Amino acid sequence: MWKTLAIPFLTSSLATALASPRTGLVPCDALAENDLGELVLLATDSGYEQRLQTYWSVSARLKPWCIVQPRTTDEVSKVLKTLLDIGSGAGSWHIAVRGGGHNHWAGSSNIANGVTIDLGLLNRTEYNEATNIASVGGGSLWNSAYEAAAEHGASLVGSRAGGVGVGGFLLGGGNSYYTGQRGFGCDNVVNYEVVLPDGRIVNANATSNEDLYRALKGGGSNFGIVTRFDLEAFPAKDLYGGSRTITTNYTDEILNAVVSFANHDESEAADSFTPTFIYNTAISPDVIIDASIFNVEGLRNSTGFNRITSIPAVSEDLGSRNLVTIAAASTVDGTSRQANSHLLIDQFLTNPKNRSIWTTMTFKANPTVLRRVVERWNVFVTQMQEAMPADDFQAQMNFQHIPKFYGRTIRGGNVLGLDSALTDNSVLWVNIVNVQTAEQESVARLLTNTLRAELEEFAISQDSSVRFRYLNYAEPSQDPLGGYGVDNVQYIRDVVAKYDPKGLFQTRVPGGFKISRVD
Repeated sequence: MWKTLAIPFLTSSLATALASPRTGLVPCDALAENDLGELVLLATDSGYEQRLQTYWSVSARLKPWCIVQPRTTDEVSKVLKTLLDIGSGAGSWHIAVRGGGHNHWAGSSNIANGVTIDLGLLNRTEYNEATNIASVGGGSLWNSAYEAAAEHGASLVGSRAGGVGVGGFLLGGGNSYYTGQRGFGCDNVVNYEVVLPDGRIVNANATSNEDLYRALKGGGSNFGIVTRFDLEAFPAKDLYGGSRTITTNYTDEILNAVVSFANHDESEAADSFTPTFIYNTAISPDVIIDASIFNVEGLRNSTGFNRITSIPAVSEDLGSRNLVTIAAASTVDGTSRQANSHLLIDQFLTNPKNRSIWTTMTFKANPTVLRRVVERWNVFVTQMQEAMPADDFQAQMNFQHIPKFYGRTIRGGNVLGLDSALTDNSVLWVNIVNVQTAEQESVARLLTNTLRAELEEFAISQDSSVRFRYLNYAEPSQDPLGGYGVDNVQYIRDVVAKYDPKGLFQTRVPGGFKISRVD
């Protein structure tokens, strides 16, 4: 009798074990035990490595114990609750959340010891013609979002490069071609669908969870997982512009134009100018300047363009282009010349050896500071050449104008703090260096941080320092949240305390810039 009863029991147990084999990794097993096993990729699965290869920077291609790919918001909730409820005990494992996978540094959207929640399957964009709202999945890339909106004759405020993820771009603020006219990307979000740390699914907008709504506009990954962004769309128009390649003989003229654009007012809000100084032996043995100009109204004869088109160019590629085409150019072969300096940021997307280090600062539009930045950056390039073969690295820096009116309040405002930080018209600077090996990355990171530290000290000495650090460009040792100002820091802290009272996204989901680390 016991044997008769025992046999089916053992058979059933064995069948269950075979259907959901244990890995010995607590969080991965917990997902399987909660009927989420079909969403999990283990290191032995072919899709595991394929997914890791889609991180833009090799630096970010850490090896999590498993990757879980929820398909719906409800599954995101169940995954998050499962992982947070089991705790880590005395062990040392954590959780990462990946949107588009474009962040450049290790640990921001991936993790070595723990589980990465990959939102890549939440990648649909739906446009509602009645409300003029595009609902974009939290794992979407801007390429697909733009294409979906364009099918309805609409466009969106998003990244200049299509390979960038929607989620990270918007949660970090989002500077774009349209910032002058329509505010930062986050200012164009009318609703966030959020999975809170306790698993609840809420909407944050102007009438529901209003405090969370404002905090998400630049507050990064401090509050939960955003599974959907509802964005206000607008009628699509071709942009006019492109790129002019200029030699460094005209550096002074370029820097004068940077100051002029920084000092422009809202009457020229449709214009953007971003010069990128590039050292890349695949393009030229010398540093070149890629001068990007765009007018989002499609005007060819914008007054602001005269400051750039009057400078002699080696080559130029100007014309009318739609945003879909401009953004898609970021995914072309990495050895190609791009028609836009912002897309040069993405030109190494297809290079499997790319390790990328970024850093940023903001300063008043002071010509003396601009000249010092160029001088010191040239020294930086020389230092890199001395440290490694010239063909093993690419360096680029650019200047983006941030006039005072960028601090205006739109839809209740954001937490970027530009309303108080921009006492003068200013310039946002970003430096990017790409290298081949982990050893080179260590050297490049040291030289990069030294470069920025010296430039920050010089800006202070010239009474030209601005506290704002653009989160999406920041190096992990920087403190972009602290640069939002005392009031906004406290505001974010209060919102975190309300929606995540246990501080789980501060400790168990450590990636990105956390408010708990701000002094």
